[in-house]
Amino acid sequence: MTPQLRTTVMPKDRFLRLIEEILGKESDALQGPELVRDTKEWDSMAVVDFMALADKHVGAAPSLDAISHCVTFDDLYALMES
Repeated sequence: MTPQLRTTVMPKDRFLRLIEEILGKESDALQGPELVRDTKEWDSMAVVDFMALADKHVGAAPSLDAISHCVTFDDLYALMES
């Protein structure tokens, strides 16, 4: 039997709270349209943590190339939906 990929992505607010945890930010600090490049806490470890988050919740980690094309946190969320 082949494992099935998860098809339901978490709600956006839950995603943002988890990203805040990764970044060490206070709850409700992110709304989604913030620019990733302007977030000083977004570093290589945050990218790895994001990849693990995506793998856990959708069954596959996005590529570094796909992540690097994300401009906002909304884009990262959309990447998990694709």
